[in-house]
Amino acid sequence: MISPSVTAMLLEARNGSEEALDQLLSRCGERLLGLSRLRMGTRLRARMESRDLLNATLLRAFRAFDSLEARNTPSLMAWLARIAESEIRDQAERLGAQRRDACK
Repeated sequence: MISPSVTAMLLEARNGSEEALDQLLSRCGERLLGLSRLRMGTRLRARMESRDLLNATLLRAFRAFDSLEARNTPSLMAWLARIAESEIRDQAERLGAQRRDACK
């Protein structure tokens, strides 16, 4: 079921309310943190904190908020999860490159 409060917050955030955007991202943060921890894997978790990855994900989401087409909590979470997956991939590639450079 669609949460009216999330729907209203999405509309407010789209209309420029920073408070609504902050509430949305805060509300989804813990679920996104759990998802990120699972997706990071042990190697990446050993090299970086999952909360740091969450912060990078939320920053990307904030910067890309104008492209969001979500209308409810599930579509918002799916959008955030895609951003988290991208951030995880980017961080893993960056750390892999650092390891290769260190071995030279």
